[in-house]
Formats: sequence, structure tokens, C-alpha cells
Amino acid sequence: MIEFFRRLRYLLNRRRLDRELADELEFHREMGGRVESPLRLREDAREAWGWLWIDRLGQDLRYAARTLAKSPGFTLAAVAMLAIGIGVNIAAFGFFDIMVLRPLPVRDPQTLLHFMRQSPERYASAMPYPEMAFFREHSRTLEIFAQSQQKLSLEGEAKPRAANAVTENYFVQLGASPLAGRLIEPADASGAPVVVLSEPFWRSHFAADAAIAGKTIRLNGKPATIAGVVPETFSGVTLNTPDLWIAVRQVPYFIDGSKMLTDYSDETQEVDGRLRPGMTPGIAEEELRALAAELRKQHPAGIWKDETLPSKPGGYASSVMNGTRSGSGRPGSGELLPVIAMITALVLLILIAACGNLGSLLLARGIARQREISIRVAVGAGSGRLLRQLFTESVVLAMLGAAAGLALGWAVLRYLLSITDSPSWMNPAPDGRVIAFAAAAGFAASILFGLSPALQLARQRPRATFLRQALLCAQVAASCVLLIVA
Repeated sequence: MIEFFRRLRYLLNRRRLDRELADELEFHREMGGRVESPLRLREDAREAWGWLWIDRLGQDLRYAARTLAKSPGFTLAAVAMLAIGIGVNIAAFGFFDIMVLRPLPVRDPQTLLHFMRQSPERYASAMPYPEMAFFREHSRTLEIFAQSQQKLSLEGEAKPRAANAVTENYFVQLGASPLAGRLIEPADASGAPVVVLSEPFWRSHFAADAAIAGKTIRLNGKPATIAGVVPETFSGVTLNTPDLWIAVRQVPYFIDGSKMLTDYSDETQEVDGRLRPGMTPGIAEEELRALAAELRKQHPAGIWKDETLPSKPGGYASSVMNGTRSGSGRPGSGELLPVIAMITALVLLILIAACGNLGSLLLARGIARQREISIRVAVGAGSGRLLRQLFTESVVLAMLGAAAGLALGWAVLRYLLSITDSPSWMNPAPDGRVIAFAAAAGFAASILFGLSPALQLARQRPRATFLRQALLCAQVAASCVLLIVA
């Protein structure tokens, strides 16, 4: 540890200590002392005091920057190739990050679970309201809340509006704050009918009226009081932001003849739950299985035999996609993994093709640098030193390409989200994971396109036929696969 801090002290005070050493050597020489090689002594001292490899790395980076600056045409062409190859990979990973890795903007997303119904013969992604209400009342491991999609006609409009009927604890459990007025509360279950507006609907139909709370709106011909406005940044646990929210207990008021609150065949409730402190998904699933068995004794026609309630993390965008939240099918029919796997394979092929092109370009450039490399060998540079310098140039080039690819990937992802009418909370801006992926992709690319040409140049064999053929085969193979898929 003392050695580490001593070297760290030298690193932080390197210029002053080097100057003091040079002064001491000069003083010793003036006093008649014999100093065989002051430069060699200073190098040995740097090695003993600090990390000499940091100095050498700095030298390599500066030389690489000067070399690339002398060939702006080559540098721009190489960076453009890498920006395309790395950029599409960053865009694909950015989408994966948004959908799978980045939690929803709700309270404590890591404690949320989404539940499905399953038995040996049947599967459904939603359940009837009476079953959900029974679980909500008796569960000791979860705070259960639910939503269902409805259509309500606004007075004066022919086209129905999308509305979500939610349990009274929906907004509380997800930590939503109103933009104006208030949101649906537990008292609204049995109180006067209320409705909550989305921010886009509020702006387009009510000109962002700050005093909107308390005014009356007619839905399906029934009057309801506007309680407040939900901000556009609130995601809920759905990708499709509705225009309106109502309390689920008030659905029969708005929809004549609705038996949703009592009908066990009306499987419309998309059920989520928040784990109570100290509970785990396994404990919650076991409790719901026992509750389902108990409820079946009371309603054998409405609850399936041997019904279980499997769960998955509910605080991520991948769990709120339409393919996993509604419709029928076996578990996993709407999962993203097959799509992500195919996209990953395609974008990796694009990166391989770009690296193959750039590797061939580096080999061709090596012929033009033959005189420079021969001079460096003549003055004592070994193969290892040449390899390190050439590979450093490739790494610098790859990092420039990764930076350009990061900007390109952000632009592509932003465009794709805009044309698919994605919710505003799906932010394409790169986070720490995306930036780390860009750096890793850049370094991997530098190995793919830079290491083999560097080895050939360091060995003074830039015309290696086998390497050029291998790079050409990689380009053709990747391009053919991409062309066939396209």
C-alpha cells in the first residue's frame, strides 16, 4: 500500500519531481561527478517512482492523434464506416436498454410484479374483476392494483376515446403526482363519478386550462367531474397512454349493462402487485395459488382447476407491451427475446462487414507507411513496440467511431420512437449502460479491424495475401446474409 501511494504521489507531482531530478543530475555533473547517461538515469528513476507505462501510453496516443490528423481523408472515411457499423448496434442496444433494462418511471419499480392466470389446460394474461378483488382483499404479501381498457364516447365526438378503468390505489401505488387537481383516490370507488385526463388530451381539448379540476364532462352521455390531469411523463404500467382514466368501480355507471364487477367470465383486469417488505415473488405466487384454490370452492365455475398465478417483473417496458398484456396464447408468446436475437445477429453482421472493409483499408494504408515503419525499425523499434503503436492507432480510430456511432445511434433510435408514436417517457438519450456498450463495441471493433493488420505491419509483411482474402471473405459473407434477409 505504501508503494502504491508513493507511485500515486509521483503521478500527481510528476513534472516537479522530474525537474528536481534533472537539477540534481546537473548539479552532480557540475561538481565533477561522473554521470554516464543522464537520460537513462531519469528513465530508471521514473520506472522506480511511478508507472512508466502511463507515460508510454500518453506518447502512443499523441503519436496516433498526429498520424491520423495527417491523413484526414482516411480518418474521416474510417470514422464514417465505424459510425455506421457501431451506430446500428448502439441503436439496437439502446432499444433493448429501454425495453428490458431501464425501469419504468414509477415508484420502486423493482418491487412490482405482473401476474397471469395459468392452469394445466388454459392460460390468460388477464383475470375477471371478482377474482382480482378477492386477491386484493385477502393478500398479505402484495398491494394489488389493476387496470382494464375501455372505450368511452365524449359528447360531441363520434369516435370513442381510449380510457383505462383503474383500481382506486393505482396512482398511489405507482407514485403518480397530478399536473392539475388530483388523481383517483380510494374514496372515488363509491363516490360521485370522476374522470382524470391525460396531459395531451387536456392540452388539445381544454387548452391546458389550469382550473380544469371540478368542471363537468359527459362520457357515454353520463356527466362526470374532472378530478385532475395526469402528466405526460407518467408511464403507468402500459405503453398505450389513454386519454382518460376512470375508477373501475364506476364502469357500470358509464357503460350500461356492464356486469364486469360480478362476471367471472369477463377476463379484462390486467393485474399487478407491489411486494410488501420482506416478501419475494415465490412467496406471493404461493399465496395467490392458495387463495385461488379457496375461491374455487366458492365459485367453481369461475376459477380454473389447479389455477396458479405466475408472475414476472412488472416495472419494465417489456412487461407492459401489448403482446404480453392482452390477447391469448401460451406464456411467452409475446416475449421480445426472439426479435431481439434476430436484430442482434443482423446488426452484428453490419459491424463485421464494416470492420472487414476497414481492415482492408488499413492493410492498403500500411503499404504507404512502409518507409516510416522501416525507419522506426532501423532506429531500434522492435516488433512489440510497433505493434503497440499501430494497435493504439486502431483503438483511437475505434473510439472516434464509437463516439460518432453513439450520436448516430441516438438519432436513429429517436427517429424510430417518433414514427412509432411511442410514449414521451421512452427517452432515447443514452444512459451509462449505453455509453459503456459504445466503448466496449469500439474496443471490440478495434480488435476486429486493427489487430491483424497491425501484426502484419509490425512483422514487415503488409502484403499478406491470406489476411486480405480472409477480410474479403468476411465482408462478402456478412453482406450476402444481410442482402438475403433484406
